[in-house]
Amino acid sequence: MTALVRRAALGVALAACSSGKPGGLAFHREVIDPAFRAEGVTVFDVDHDGNLDIVTDQLWYAGPHFTPHEVTTPQTFDVNAGYASSFGAFHMDVDADGYDDLVSFGLPDTPVKWCKNPRGEDVHWQCFPINADEFEESPAITNAFDGRTTVMMGVAAPRVIGWMEPSSQPTDPWIIHPITADPFAPMNHGLGLGDLDGDGRVDLLTGAGWFQQPSDPTSAWPFFPEDWCPDNCSHMYVHDFDGDGRADVIGASPHNYGAWWWHQERDGSFTKNVIDSTISENHSAALVDLDGDGIPELVTGKRYWAHFDRDAGATDPILLVAYKYRLDRGEVVWDRTVLDEGIGVGSHQLEVVDVDRDGKPDIVVATRKGIVLLRHE
Repeated sequence: MTALVRRAALGVALAACSSGKPGGLAFHREVIDPAFRAEGVTVFDVDHDGNLDIVTDQLWYAGPHFTPHEVTTPQTFDVNAGYASSFGAFHMDVDADGYDDLVSFGLPDTPVKWCKNPRGEDVHWQCFPINADEFEESPAITNAFDGRTTVMMGVAAPRVIGWMEPSSQPTDPWIIHPITADPFAPMNHGLGLGDLDGDGRVDLLTGAGWFQQPSDPTSAWPFFPEDWCPDNCSHMYVHDFDGDGRADVIGASPHNYGAWWWHQERDGSFTKNVIDSTISENHSAALVDLDGDGIPELVTGKRYWAHFDRDAGATDPILLVAYKYRLDRGEVVWDRTVLDEGIGVGSHQLEVVDVDRDGKPDIVVATRKGIVLLRHE
C-alpha cells in the first residue's frame, strides 16, 4: 500500500491511499537466523574474502551463504520476557591492524565494549572495555569531529554527551570528550548528526534540541532547545527537503505513533510537519537512497514489543516502511511503501548496505523475530 502524505502542521498525515509500490522498492525476505539473539547488527568483511558478512555480538554469519561462526558462546533470549544483550553493533578498525573490529552496545546503563577481529579465524573474539556505563539508546560512529573515526554517545556518570576515541593503548578504556558542560537529562533516544546551521561543521541533534559544534570540538557545545519529538526521537537526520537552501530535520517516535519533518524557517525556527501518524514504535530509522535516484528515503518501522505491551500501538501490525518525498507545486509530498510485514526493526539501528554487491542497497535487521536480510529485487 502506498499512502500520499502532504505537508501539514498538525493532524493525521495520510491524506489518500492507492495500491501498488513505487518502482525500485521491492525487497525479498531472507531469514539468516530465526532466533532472538540481538537487536544490534552490522555488516563488514570479517575475514577479507571479498564477501560481506553479517555480525552481531554473538555470531558472525559468513557471506555469501551466511554460515554462522561464534563471536562468543551464543545464547537466545525470551521474546516475551526480556531484551537481548546487544542493542547496537558497529565496526571500525580500533587497533589499526587492517581488520575491522566489532563495537558493541548493550542495554542503556550497561558497558560498551569492542571485540578484536581475529582476522577471520573461527575462534572467540577477545573483548575490551570502552566505557563502563552508557546511558542513551542511539549511539553513532562518526569522523566528523577530528577526522578520525570516533563514537558519539552518552556517558552515565556524570550523564554527559560526548564523543570517544581509543586511548593510546586501545585495550584501555577510551577517552571521552564531553560536549555538554553539565549533565544532560532529556536524552534517551535520538542523536542525529548534520550541519544544521550551514557553517560547514557537523552539529548534534536530539529530540529536545541541538548542539552547535564550535571551532574546537573538544570544548562545550552551545545547546539550542527545540520542542521536536515527544519522548525524544529515534534516529534524526538533517536534509533540505524543500530545496530552499536551509537544512531541515526528520525523525520518528520510538515509543508512540508518528514520523515527522521540521522545516527550517528563514529566522532559524522550525515548523513541524506530519509524515505519518499511523505506525507506532519507530525505534530505528535511516535516511538513505534506496532506489538510486539521488533522493533519500526515510526507512523506519515498528520495533516489535519495544516496551512489551506498554507502548501505544504495541499490538499493531509489524511494518517496515520507506517514505519517499517529492515536491508538488512547492509542497513536500510523501509516498509510503511497505517493504516488509512481520519483521520490523531492531532496537536502535537498521543497516542499509549492498550486501550482495549487485548495485542495489539491501536492508539488514536484528529483531525479536530473528536476524533478517531483505534483498533488494
